[in-house]
Amino acid sequence: PRSQLGARPRGVLHMSAVTLEKLPREVILEVFLALPPRGAARLSQASKLLRAVGESRALWAAYLRALWKAKALDPNADLRAEFIHRAGLFAAVASARLSTTSHWVAQDPEDPWLVRYTGQEADAFQDNTVGVVTAQEPLPCLPFGLPALPSRDRQLQCKYFEVQVVNGGTNAFIGVGWVDRSSVRPRQPGWDYRTFGWHGDDGHAYTSSGWGVPFGPTFNAPDTVGSCLVYRPGGPGRIFYTHNGSLVREGKCFDNVTEPESLLPAVGLHSRGEAVRIRFGADGAAEDMGAWHAASLPAFAFDIGAHVAELHAQLDDAEERQASARNDESGSEAPAMEMDEAFSDLLRKVADVSDETEDTRRELCQFVAANSGQLSLEVIHGLDVHELRQVCTMLLYGNLVDIVDSGDETEEEDADESDHESGSPAASGSHGHSEPMDGGSEA
Repeated sequence: PRSQLGARPRGVLHMSAVTLEKLPREVILEVFLALPPRGAARLSQASKLLRAVGESRALWAAYLRALWKAKALDPNADLRAEFIHRAGLFAAVASARLSTTSHWVAQDPEDPWLVRYTGQEADAFQDNTVGVVTAQEPLPCLPFGLPALPSRDRQLQCKYFEVQVVNGGTNAFIGVGWVDRSSVRPRQPGWDYRTFGWHGDDGHAYTSSGWGVPFGPTFNAPDTVGSCLVYRPGGPGRIFYTHNGSLVREGKCFDNVTEPESLLPAVGLHSRGEAVRIRFGADGAAEDMGAWHAASLPAFAFDIGAHVAELHAQLDDAEERQASARNDESGSEAPAMEMDEAFSDLLRKVADVSDETEDTRRELCQFVAANSGQLSLEVIHGLDVHELRQVCTMLLYGNLVDIVDSGDETEEEDADESDHESGSPAASGSHGHSEPMDGGSEA
């Protein structure tokens, strides 16, 4: 019993190697698993038999399943190396720290993971007085739930953090999400370009705009909100949210997030009295490997390891189906005429609603100006990216005349109804901007 160990060094097994070797191999394996990895490493040096158990695939498979919740273990994977890699990831998460460059927010002197809004009541209704706290650097990937593969090139990258609302303040103007490391400003996540956020006061989701769209419930103290960024190496990312340990909207929010590697987890506070506690998954845990065992790992409110394992299986199944479909079609005749590369790129930009860069907007404007004699340059340059995509789609399918003919009839009606749209901050009383930002889009 641990209570009887007294002052004995932690992790030291008070049993001779000779006694252990008399036990069945399965029991010896359980003894190893009862120790933290550093203690198991020391025990494996006691004899040849114990060394064989300490280096066995069965032991490292058990460690991966117990500690990192790995379900899929490839027979060709080096499980010991995989365990060491994940321990390194966990150490990097444990060393992650918060950054509070905004003077509108401050960390608690006794608990650096507890942050409070320092502004006054009047500051809550100005756009540039948001207290923003981020990680100092992009978060390392969490090691939980990932399969053990011979190569990590296709291994899902998962970055997750949770925010416990300690005090919702006067208005619960709390935003949880992600911001590009080059665009950290005293504004809510989701208001600026390449930022994403879910806001507690109205439950709306925001991205690159002060206009949000209905997404999930509102949240306040003592709710716990989580946000996860997942992506394949070199591919686009996906952001989803959790609320008190459950997925919001079945894990759907922001898709096709470009350059996910450069995003920082972010929390915005914007009304007097607000306070939150942020958790990256390690809580600054001890860096001593000897202290790392299953019972010492801090638990999120949401089981991120189980969900990541499920996501990985879904992605693998989808890729297998796509590969099978391509193989089935490989014998069919090729099209008589291949699509021009530039035109193909245009179609991609028209279809990709998440692409809101200025270069894309410029190309869409050029296409509309070159192919429509019915819209003036003044009108074309006044359209936002979403409207330009609509016009391009109609041009491609020969339906532009429909929008031109109906535009004059509906302009006055649209103006009357615009103040009553659900996404309008003015109409809903939500904590958005008084007008949309340039380049904004819906989530």
